[in-house]
Amino acid sequence: MESCLLKNNMLKFLKKVTDLLIYGNYFISICAALLLYETYILLALPPSWFYTSIAFFSTLFTYNIDRIVAYKEISKIDAERQVWITKHLWLMSVSVGISLLYLVVCVFYISLPVLVFIGHLGVISVAYSLPLLYGKKNTRTLRSIKGLKIFLIAYVWAASTVMMPCLAEGLSIFSKEVVLLFIERFLFIFIITLPFDIRDYKSDIASNVSTIPGMIGIRNAKILAVSCMVIFIIIAILHYPFRTGIFWARIISAISTLYIVYKTEETHHEYYFTGLLDGTMVIQFVLVAGLNAII
Repeated sequence: MESCLLKNNMLKFLKKVTDLLIYGNYFISICAALLLYETYILLALPPSWFYTSIAFFSTLFTYNIDRIVAYKEISKIDAERQVWITKHLWLMSVSVGISLLYLVVCVFYISLPVLVFIGHLGVISVAYSLPLLYGKKNTRTLRSIKGLKIFLIAYVWAASTVMMPCLAEGLSIFSKEVVLLFIERFLFIFIITLPFDIRDYKSDIASNVSTIPGMIGIRNAKILAVSCMVIFIIIAILHYPFRTGIFWARIISAISTLYIVYKTEETHHEYYFTGLLDGTMVIQFVLVAGLNAII
């Protein structure tokens, strides 16, 4: 009896921690930081904890702002997440405040070219959630523009985790290595974001938000994901030497991610999306860091 009660208490505790990490957007922020750190590994650059921390706090700020603005509409997608956000709106607001304060302090330690680059990403990120154009009857955000949502997400993630650290290190963002890595990162984020549009398929249609699954259907969206991953693999084959750990890390990551994406159903629990799908970024980082160290 006591062991059963202890087990239930432990499960409840783990559930609370998991909800905090996922619904509080700490997990996705960790994913962003790891992807940026992965860039240093892939380009054989000395890692910078400063820019890694910027990736974490900027993601925490952006995602929490988005959830706070749209939390009343989240119930159309996932009632459990909406209940958690309603109860912990204060915590998300604190996260936004702390993140903003940290980013403001960081401004004084960033070179002008990097600052300008980060600035344009910030404008896109904020305009993604907050009204861009005001009208008498409705407001417009970048995410509401037909078919633009997923491309904005992929671009901001790829630019912030690839181009930003390269600029900070004085590398040309137009060099072959950086461009190829940017394309890889863009494709990867594009692929793992498609399932979120599949999840939101019905609610997006009801809200008159045009997404790729809404325009071409769920089955064709999955076919598109497969096609993009094939391109990702081809680039990896051309980009990395066959006998290196990084090459095999990219291939294994691609295959495992594609399987998870293809198995996506709109009825899956939120953990499948913001846990497992976002977790493919963690898997990729672990594979790159681990195999690069031993092969």
